[in-house]
Formats: sequence, structure tokens, C-alpha cells
Amino acid sequence: MKQSENSPEFEELLAKIDFNSLREIFSNIAEKSGVDSEKINFLNPERISNSLSSKEGERMAEFSIMENIIYASHEEIKRYSSDMGLNKDLMVLQVLCHEETHAISYTSCVGLKEFIRNKNGVIETQSGFSIGTIQKENESSQFNSLFRFFDEGVTEKIAREITSEYLDKNPDFSKTENVKEFEDVLYSKKGKMPYDGSVLFLEGFIKKIGLAVGLDEETVWHAIIRGKIEGINFNDTEFKNSFSEMFPPNFFYDLSKVSSDGQMFNLIERLDLRENIKNKPSFSEKIKTWISDLSSKIS
Repeated sequence: MKQSENSPEFEELLAKIDFNSLREIFSNIAEKSGVDSEKINFLNPERISNSLSSKEGERMAEFSIMENIIYASHEEIKRYSSDMGLNKDLMVLQVLCHEETHAISYTSCVGLKEFIRNKNGVIETQSGFSIGTIQKENESSQFNSLFRFFDEGVTEKIAREITSEYLDKNPDFSKTENVKEFEDVLYSKKGKMPYDGSVLFLEGFIKKIGLAVGLDEETVWHAIIRGKIEGINFNDTEFKNSFSEMFPPNFFYDLSKVSSDGQMFNLIERLDLRENIKNKPSFSEKIKTWISDLSSKIS
């Protein structure tokens, strides 16, 4: 990728971000979750491109599994920031932290070579907890994904923690106007930031699992981070059956099919955190084992 793809304004902003400091923060959260930080796929600014479409309503950024590049739309980020009354430079930092989190997640892409050779077929992908299939036959293409918004919630929660830590550790960048207001919005989860519903759902999900397995929420959270980086497959039959014990009928299926952040808000009530699930001896043996195995490796 060539730096000439980026506008001077975007390049100037990237230059203000201390990527060594950002890498260190990502490495620390990986180590706290029991992951070898030397193996994480943190992307330097050379692999960040401001060439994403800037049409109104389009994504502000995306991580390409196939190319290992973060594509951003600085214009769309500025537009969103203006609409929400947020500082645009802080929003760029937050968006990049979100996409860097996708980059360090487990990724797989099966069937790509055959797809390119035949110009037809199926590509199976996994990014963190999100599982996708791209199917093309003649001129018809279809994309399906499972657990996308659960994964986005995990990604965004990590990104928000990293953004806050970066601002604490980098006072020069923190001199940017409206830092406190930005962080207040970041943690208010009132729908002003992307994926607020998914983050709010995730926090209830963490609490429910913690109550069930008798572990504190921070330990459960770091186990989930490790699962995202190492590629736990929520579509595994045993996992689905285990999780289904603690939720209403079809809950886990509905979670896998969510197609918008707003739908995640709707699932929160169905978590039913009032229910006492500690007294269910058959509950989620695989989930207990998974959390215990991961938490035993967490320092």
C-alpha cells in the first residue's frame, strides 16, 4: 500500500498518534488475557488507508481480512463526528482502535484461492467470534454472517478501554479539545457511539456468565478477549447447547442472527439477570471448563 493514497490531513493526524504507545497498550491487554503479545497482528500506519468510500451513511472504517489493511473514510468520520457533536480527531483515534482490535483478532479465510481461480464458489471466514460465508454462483453473490454484532460488541469494548488508556498515557494527544466530553459519551452507552447496544448487551452477558460460573466479571471479560484472539467458535454445537441452558429458548440462535446494533438493545431484557442460575448443577460444563482454562492462564 502506498502512503500517497492518504490525504495530507489524514496523514497529519496519523503522525500525531504514537503507534508504539498504542501497540504497547494492545500488547498489555493481550498479556493480561493470557495471549502471547508477540503474536498479535497490530498494524502500523503503513497499513492504514484513507481510501474507503466516503458516501454518506457508509462505514467509517473496516479491516480487510484478505488484505490485512485497515481502510478508513476520513470524510465519513468527520461527518459522523459533526452530527454527534464529537471531536473528529478523537473519533479517528477511536475508530482506528476499533479496527486494530479486529486486526489482532483470530482470522481465517478458507476457499479464497479456489474462489479467485474459478470466479465462483464459497469462501468461509472467521474474524474473532464472527463467522461468515461468501457464496458466488455465476452473477449471483450472497453473504451471510453469524454472531457479527456480538463480535462487534467485544471489539468496541476493547477499543474503548484502549482509547481511554491511550489518552491517559499520551498527554500531548489529550490536549485535543473536549476529551472529557468525548470519554463521557464513550461510556454513556446511550446510542450516540457506534455499537452502544452491542457493548451494553455484552456487559450483561459477562455478568450473567460470571454469576453462573462463580467468577468475577473482569476474569470473564479477559477470558472472552482471549477467546476472540484465539478464535473460539460459538457455532460449535457443544457451545451452543451449553449457552442455551442459561437463556430462554432460541436466545442463542437469535443472537447469532442479529443484523443491527438496535437489535442488540432488544436482546438485553432477555438476558434476565434476575434469574438465579447458580443452582443449576448441569449448567454449561463446557463453558465452565473454557472460562477456567482461560482464566488459569491469565496473570
